[in-house]
Amino acid sequence: MKSYIMAGCIQISAAAMLFVLPALGPVDECAAENTSEKGGCGKKIQVGAVLPLSAGPMSSGLSVQRSIQLAGEKYDRSGCVEFLFEDDQLEPRKTVAAVKKLIEVDRVSGLIVYGTPTSLAVADYVEQRKLPMIAFSILRRVVENRRYIVKHWCTAERLDQAIIAEVKRRSYPTVAVASTFNDAMLGLRDLFVQSGTAKIVADDEFNKEDFDFRTAALKIKQKNPAAVYVLIYPPQTSPFVRALRTVGYGGEMFGVHNIEDPAEVAAAAGAMEGMWLANGDDAAGEGYAALYFERFNGKPPLGGANGFDAAKLFIEAAASGREINEYLHTVRNFSGAFGIYHASGSNDFTFPAAIKVVQGGSFEKP
Repeated sequence: MKSYIMAGCIQISAAAMLFVLPALGPVDECAAENTSEKGGCGKKIQVGAVLPLSAGPMSSGLSVQRSIQLAGEKYDRSGCVEFLFEDDQLEPRKTVAAVKKLIEVDRVSGLIVYGTPTSLAVADYVEQRKLPMIAFSILRRVVENRRYIVKHWCTAERLDQAIIAEVKRRSYPTVAVASTFNDAMLGLRDLFVQSGTAKIVADDEFNKEDFDFRTAALKIKQKNPAAVYVLIYPPQTSPFVRALRTVGYGGEMFGVHNIEDPAEVAAAAGAMEGMWLANGDDAAGEGYAALYFERFNGKPPLGGANGFDAAKLFIEAAASGREINEYLHTVRNFSGAFGIYHASGSNDFTFPAAIKVVQGGSFEKP
């Protein structure tokens, strides 16, 4: 499945309409203020975005797609960048096929890839082709010893630092950990366990196909931890939390970006209320959350702000006329959904983690 967005004027293939059109509403073809408007295009490019649009964390993939659309409308009146979308359902083998098509057939000049296992699956190939890529991942391994790949997510290290500080502030003596079998979730689990911040009384892993959590929930309840570190990725998050509450677990629960998904909070029917999390602060700048709400009448699911900023990074790179890979690795004072930040010099970006609490379906900073 492929769709296109160009110059804020949207081109969508018939196959993509099933996933996009019901939620988009009317589109102003040449909307608003634009970065590329200031000086035209230094170059015109195509960028491929490989996202989960029909399975897995589908709401997150759609949010990224819509947010790329918003960035195109807001910042690219001159039509510097055409975005091409492929659906990989967050399955690495499909990511490989989609990326090869985008590079070998569509001849894109850059890539956006959602997810850690998916980014790892194509990293060597992308490096060999010397193509700039923004990976939506928290793990250093995705970009380690790479020259053409940067990651755009609050890093695992910054998330872990924020989690540890809050766990200490709340004085949890014991914690149970539950993780989806996923490189990013397991990486965060390992960082927390190795820190020795609290005594770990349970440490469970689940395949992404697992949705029956009653046995695991009963085991956790018997251990009676002060809190549960929920590293269960959508769409498994809400069933896991509901299972814990259903068996009578009354302790606190916390997580990272996996918790910051309005669809999961709604599906949990109140079970996620009061949970806290660490993630980048997408309300720190650019009015992204308000822009998304105005267009789609809802809060952006996780990853949307990353899509918005990744699209703007490519738009500004094209408008500047600079070599794209060099721009992504050296940009300073970039203004995006996460505020003003820079390329770190370590193949990622410098925006920090913030603590948020689930309150009435929203994610509020204390």
